[in-house]
Amino acid sequence: MSNRNTFLRLVPVVPLAFLACTAAYGQASGSLVGTVTDAGGASVPNANVTYTNVGTNETKTAKTDDSGNYQFLQLLPGNYRITVEGNGFKQFVRTNVEVTLNNATRIDAAMQLGGVTETVEVSTESPLVSTQSSSLNYEVGAKQVDALPLNGRNVLNLTALVPGVVPQGNTSGNASTLNVNGWGNYQIGGGAANQSQTFIDGAPVNISYTNSTSLVPTQDVIQEFQVATNNVSPEFGRFAGGVINMATKAGTNDLHGTAYEYYRNAALNANLYFNKHNPANLIDRPLFTQHQFGAAIGGPVIKNKTFFFLSWEEFSLRQAATTTTTVPSAAFLAGDFSSICTSSFNSAGVCNTASQQIYDPINKDVNGNRLPFANNRIPGTRLNASAIAIAKLIFPAPTNNGLTNNFVVSVPRQTVYNQYSARFDHQLNAKNQLFARFTNWHKNRSGSSALLNQIGNNANFGTIQTVVGDSFTLTPNLVGQARASYLRFRNQSIPFLCCSFNEGSLGGNWGSYQSQIAFAQAPQPNITGFNNFSTGATILDTDNAYVLSGSLNWTRGRHSIQFGGESRRIEWGYVQSNSPGGTFTADNQFTATRTGGTGGYSFASWALGFPSSGSAQEPSQSLGTMYYSGLFVGDSFRLNKRLTINAGLRWEQPGSFHERNGSLTTLDLTRPTNLPAVNGKVPVGGLSLVDTDRQSSRNWQNLHWTLFSPRVGFAFSPNEKSVLRGGFGISYLPNTVAFSLGPYNNPPNSATTTMNVSNNGNVDPNTATTLSNPFPSGILQPPGRNQAALALVGQGIQSPLPSTSYPYAEQWNLGLQHQFGQGLVVDAGYVGSHGVDLPLYSINHNQLPYQYIAQGAAAMATKVANPFFGIAPSTSVLGGQTISQGYLLRPFPQYLYVTEDAPAIAGSSYQALQVRVEERFKSAGVLLVSYTHAHLEGTADTLTGYLEGSRFGVGGASGVQDNNNIAGEYSKSSFDIPDRAVISYTLGLPFGRGKALLSNANGFVDRVVGGWTLNGIFTFQSGLPIAFQYSSPNTLETLYAAGNAGPGLPAGVSRPDYVAGCKKTIDGAPKDKLTKYFNTACFVKSNDFAFGNEPRVDDTLRAQGQNNFDLSLAKKIPVTDRFNFDLRAESFNLFNRTQFAPPNAQVDVSTYGTVTTQVNQPRLIQLSARVSF
Repeated sequence: MSNRNTFLRLVPVVPLAFLACTAAYGQASGSLVGTVTDAGGASVPNANVTYTNVGTNETKTAKTDDSGNYQFLQLLPGNYRITVEGNGFKQFVRTNVEVTLNNATRIDAAMQLGGVTETVEVSTESPLVSTQSSSLNYEVGAKQVDALPLNGRNVLNLTALVPGVVPQGNTSGNASTLNVNGWGNYQIGGGAANQSQTFIDGAPVNISYTNSTSLVPTQDVIQEFQVATNNVSPEFGRFAGGVINMATKAGTNDLHGTAYEYYRNAALNANLYFNKHNPANLIDRPLFTQHQFGAAIGGPVIKNKTFFFLSWEEFSLRQAATTTTTVPSAAFLAGDFSSICTSSFNSAGVCNTASQQIYDPINKDVNGNRLPFANNRIPGTRLNASAIAIAKLIFPAPTNNGLTNNFVVSVPRQTVYNQYSARFDHQLNAKNQLFARFTNWHKNRSGSSALLNQIGNNANFGTIQTVVGDSFTLTPNLVGQARASYLRFRNQSIPFLCCSFNEGSLGGNWGSYQSQIAFAQAPQPNITGFNNFSTGATILDTDNAYVLSGSLNWTRGRHSIQFGGESRRIEWGYVQSNSPGGTFTADNQFTATRTGGTGGYSFASWALGFPSSGSAQEPSQSLGTMYYSGLFVGDSFRLNKRLTINAGLRWEQPGSFHERNGSLTTLDLTRPTNLPAVNGKVPVGGLSLVDTDRQSSRNWQNLHWTLFSPRVGFAFSPNEKSVLRGGFGISYLPNTVAFSLGPYNNPPNSATTTMNVSNNGNVDPNTATTLSNPFPSGILQPPGRNQAALALVGQGIQSPLPSTSYPYAEQWNLGLQHQFGQGLVVDAGYVGSHGVDLPLYSINHNQLPYQYIAQGAAAMATKVANPFFGIAPSTSVLGGQTISQGYLLRPFPQYLYVTEDAPAIAGSSYQALQVRVEERFKSAGVLLVSYTHAHLEGTADTLTGYLEGSRFGVGGASGVQDNNNIAGEYSKSSFDIPDRAVISYTLGLPFGRGKALLSNANGFVDRVVGGWTLNGIFTFQSGLPIAFQYSSPNTLETLYAAGNAGPGLPAGVSRPDYVAGCKKTIDGAPKDKLTKYFNTACFVKSNDFAFGNEPRVDDTLRAQGQNNFDLSLAKKIPVTDRFNFDLRAESFNLFNRTQFAPPNAQVDVSTYGTVTTQVNQPRLIQLSARVSF
């Protein structure tokens, strides 16, 4: 082995060796700091400062230094007591000291002269102003975590309470009912959604699949919730926007427990807007029954030493949706299409309405015209047995008469999940505190479509996380933590007709395909005008993350220095089979007139066995592994009692996937070929396997060794209630944010077999390849490490480049925080972020150059001799004897497209005013107001737009229009939200004994009127901007500019032209503009061989904004001194306000400009009961 290879393999181990003798950084802990002075303000050195954890009775004592400073690090969040003793001074005691996650709580002590037996006790609340840090950290305390109405008890929804955060699609509601990749789909601090990091007890829970968050703990497990949105300290890496931290509850010396049930049903829910406002199709509220129940208990195993906290929760949802669709009738299955002729047949059996006649694609007259099928009846001998067998398998029988919307059914679906968690804490000795947590979360969903278990799938996921850690003290000034964690996430979607489907049951040659299909499955028909009940994709996804991390905190004078590191082994095993049995499209083409295309019927073409296209994709299981390493150092330097300087540096080596079989290729734009010359030059370019002379490393992409992230800032505190803070930092993104950068997507791990449906450009069907034998040569298998099979001439190629820039974000902030009185804190500041070299979905390097575009479509369509005839497959547009010359004028004429996956060439800019107001009331209530005024623009958007559904608008801003002009993509972001305000509160109502009203109530009255709590979350947000495009790209985009439309990658897009001076907006409320939301005349189709001038995202038009009220009313009924019974009623979308989805912005479809769906949920009411002790 070479010295360099040895070095590369050892680098990931360096931080591990470091950790073996040190420890994990403190994402799951806080600290106590302060200064001890006398009455005149002089420092008191050598005083004894002792903290006591009220819950566990853990104590530790330290002496103040020469400046009177003390510091306790690596403390569990919770309630503490501080005691200070010094010779000649009264004892100082401070109670109700709250230590919060990743914050330094400052408790200064002003000592009074006297004897040590005398005590001065202070019981005020902990200071609410953080004077030590320049980062923007926002906490949500345990009371708010427990009390706030969270839809589906999804604690990650607390992220939305923070300034600078915009929740995106698939974040609201119980996590098990959402897309598994959407749980962390939050835009934080101007970074794209799903590009942040989430930690639970200091252990990361992000996986390789688009950096998704893989674990959502139950609400009763969380002690504290924190979001850092800007200039995060250097112990954190792998994020673009922010970091979410959660700390779980630990047991205490007192035994505490709870058991609960949350219940919903259809009778408590409101109906969707369009279900009740479409007179022609009124739909009642569907079946819906939801139970969410569980229990938690914590206490001592050995008092003052060992503690436990256990929890369990089950979620059960049974729901149904009404499906109205079109299926083939029994007559159609028998070849009788007479019913589609709504007029009458003449004496020759020809329909008098020409557009309703079907024709024989095989038999023609002397002029080559297709002969009509008499009376629109296909003889039984002409029906394709396999086509009919597939149709009978896939489509149910109609439930009513008619040719359209003849099938109506309501089908139930059940979702069940369980989550178990166990945490143990043990004080080994005065210098070592151990903890361990195990969490197991798994869900099963029995899905079915209208075929009642014929088509549909069983989807299930499971997450396991194990974390162990040690907080230790080496010397009074040197403490540390060590942590190891293992995370495993599995996501499976298995269609009912997989994976042992008998292909031979379809007749014809289908039986021969059985051994060629890894996941034997029924074919998927896509027949125009009919509901194409998807047989479903088979997905097997397994993600593993092994993490070791550690840090040491060294206090020396006014410096608090922290240094540490982290190593991760990241594995991603994935396979997805979208159409192993084949996907076949049928339209009227082959049963219409041969010239002019009059008449014809899609299902008639299908019944004859003549689809207009067909293909089968065969994948192989891939397993990618990468190693991530990071080291950091940071110093919190208290320059004087007013000013603290935070400075740090992080180094990261993000790693790159290698695949267990070496089945990876990179895009090699200079690879030599032996192809015929084109325009005097031999074409170059292709795919090159890793671990070869063209790409010497087994890694997919070259490693980055010089990624340094400086983090600097200051906190200036003119007094204990005010702080001016500011900072700047750089952070590098995770290299797993793009699905296309997973090994599964790479060409060696997938092969597509195309059905040769016609030999003359889809004019006539190919009778040798019907649905009885769609793939006469068999189904292609993934090529693996076969360089020759990867030539792919006449097809498209897709891979990342081996060497690219690495994406990063620059963040800065400047703000002022001030505490008014005892409980009111106002925090306001300017926050900015600049994304550099951000990833796009893809770009196509094979776009026609501008000088040829200028010549126009006619010139490019001129037919010339094809140099690739006999080399490219005959089914390819590059496979004929002649070819349009435009294809040969592209940079890589041998390919349809040359797609680079996730190119790091985009950018973003975020500017915001962020304001946070927090009021803590003496009655233990909390009011929190968060407001953000922001502007986000750039050339990049989220890479997980598929999570947005109708929120993203029809079409969205996901593709590149002009691959040679990325700067032209610069516009508002699809998720630019100018204004967002969130008001949350938990307030005890002032009734009952000791309260402002009815304070002298007797026992019975007090039990009735006392113990009420009102909790709520109000959200107000601007609407999303709208992005316009065509449903079908124009000639330029389709033939000469489009990228790959493969897994996770959009084709090129065509945008319209904006008519200069046209007023885009229409006055009126959203509900009054559902049929025409904006002035549709302002956007017209651009020249067929030109790019539209409309921006990627429109700078004027926006969808409806959000105006939502969630509210809960809770009643606590004391049964004994320690036993309580709680009742709660919660309402989500209390006033049942409809938020309409963005209008259809595809300018060439019939529904252009209309709004047809509701983006939010109608009012939901939930009832709960809880016992606690």
